[in-house]
Amino acid sequence: MNRVSITNPDLTKQETTQLTADATAGSSVVLSVKNNQGFAENELIIIKRAGREKCEKEKITAVTGNDKITVETLRLNHIEDEAIRKVPYDQVVLYYLVGEIYTAIGTWTDINYDDLVTYIDHEAGTSETWYKAEFRHSVSGRESGQSDAFQITSDVHYCTINDILEEAGFLSNKYIEPDRIYRTRASAEAEVKGSISSVYTLPLDKTCELTKIITKLLAAGWLMWQEYGEEASGTDKDGIAKVKEARSMLKAIRSKSLPLLDASDTEPTKKGSSLSGWPDDTTKDADDDDSGGAIHFRISQKF
Repeated sequence: MNRVSITNPDLTKQETTQLTADATAGSSVVLSVKNNQGFAENELIIIKRAGREKCEKEKITAVTGNDKITVETLRLNHIEDEAIRKVPYDQVVLYYLVGEIYTAIGTWTDINYDDLVTYIDHEAGTSETWYKAEFRHSVSGRESGQSDAFQITSDVHYCTINDILEEAGFLSNKYIEPDRIYRTRASAEAEVKGSISSVYTLPLDKTCELTKIITKLLAAGWLMWQEYGEEASGTDKDGIAKVKEARSMLKAIRSKSLPLLDASDTEPTKKGSSLSGWPDDTTKDADDDDSGGAIHFRISQKF
């Protein structure tokens, strides 16, 4: 089976504004915004930054005055200053190559704007399967056309963006761009994988809570260091302390004093020893000329 990672549509050039007052969940909710120019009825928006938990998609039912946008149904409460951005598409369908034809896998799937990617599982997929993706605006029916062909990449993460923000105390920090957090997580995961690869076969065949803890400590630590610097040393904002804690655990894993375990207390597949030497279990059957055969001496003296 393949878990196919589809990069969500680029929103950086889309129209944006922000809430100027808190908004309460409900039907036909009128949002007070800084400016509603560029927004129109039947367009789709997301409230809160893409890549953050509780980011939600909404359909605009009316635009009034210069500072009001009415949405069909607001599922969550939102606070003043949260970002609002227009989205060109809200659904995706995945195609895979069969012979010379790309065939759809299932039907249209909602894009996951809580993340920067949307995952679709393909049961029959292999490492050789080629894919294309296509996006659609569910209200207007506008479609993007199929993307360039691509194959799967290793895009299974050890922790979520929200895990990192919570560990760093940045859940309500709206100034940290999702791309920055993604880069920090990628760096942390690379360090974790490089460290545990001396003991375990990668990719891990089991989900282990410890890799999540270490990854979020590393990523949160570096984010905190970038925000607070060395002046936070010894305080609850000391990012380097989290980095040191994570690296201490990685060292224990490499020394095999701290095993990775899944929910059933089972380890992932460990690497076999790469050391070999002589004598071994074939020595007794080898020729005397090759230093084989029976044992000819023993050392009995103790030191």
